[in-house]
Amino acid sequence: RSVMIHAQTVREDQLDRMAQLGMIPSFFSSHVFFWGDYHRDSVLGPVRGARISPTKSALDRNMIVTTHNDSPIVPPDMIRLLWATSQRETRSGNILGAEQRIPIYDALKSVTVNAAYQNFEEGIKGSIAVGKNADFVILSENPLKLQPADLLKLKVMQTISRGKTVFVAK
Repeated sequence: RSVMIHAQTVREDQLDRMAQLGMIPSFFSSHVFFWGDYHRDSVLGPVRGARISPTKSALDRNMIVTTHNDSPIVPPDMIRLLWATSQRETRSGNILGAEQRIPIYDALKSVTVNAAYQNFEEGIKGSIAVGKNADFVILSENPLKLQPADLLKLKVMQTISRGKTVFVAK
């Protein structure tokens, strides 16, 4: 499976071609928060800057989409990644490319089911099913019932890895 890592500034015509080829764009969506203001104001300008990680454009083409953090460049914070992918808020509090926001459900798929598929691991991870690794977290709230702006309020209450509890919040 061909994957374009970052796919940061991919254009609409390039997404069309990637879709034809069955390529998977993997977006570094946290980039919108950490460096979105800089790219908009100093590198790409407002029009191209608003298209950093054009996740919605890829989903509109029925592409399998993944998102990732680039640790240690940014902290390995999956909740912030979900928030950045669905909220697209920069450090200054501006929304960068509101038209590229995606629903929380699709953001969750981008780091679970789709990420496993991207790495040929859909048979052992990515969803909870008999026979798969029991790797998951228990969160303080159901992210699907929150507004994207509220995702950063989520807390990891418990982490289970291969069926064993490895973290419990105090």
